[in-house]
Amino acid sequence: MNDAFGKVIAVLICAYLMFLAPLEYMNKERMRLQQSYLLNEVTYFVENVMNTGIITSDQYQEFANKVFLISEGYTIELAHSKHEYYEGEYRLLVSNNYNADIFEALEDAGIYYLNEKDYIKVSINANDIPLVFYGGGIKYEAY
Repeated sequence: MNDAFGKVIAVLICAYLMFLAPLEYMNKERMRLQQSYLLNEVTYFVENVMNTGIITSDQYQEFANKVFLISEGYTIELAHSKHEYYEGEYRLLVSNNYNADIFEALEDAGIYYLNEKDYIKVSINANDIPLVFYGGGIKYEAY
């Protein structure tokens, strides 16, 4: 009886190691590759915005298409922080624009302007869990 039980356990362990373990590894590797791809696309988009100071509707649509190529379940969040310094006063005013404000400007004018030293952050979320995010300060105004 013990010998038969041991053989059943050995067959189950062997089946796990031969079939399920490689599937788990391949799934983790697929997720890692997806995150790497998304980070590459987010970095390219944000660096382009940082170097020009503008977001065009075509540029954003191309970026969104590349992100949604992987999965339709992802959401893209854009955040733009404006820093305004007042001379003579030690006061800093920080205002933020998020998706709604940015998309409204893109729909109305087809372009969204950012000023030098503003900050842009882009994050890609799956079920409200951030997968990839990247941001930086605007270096130049190319408009």
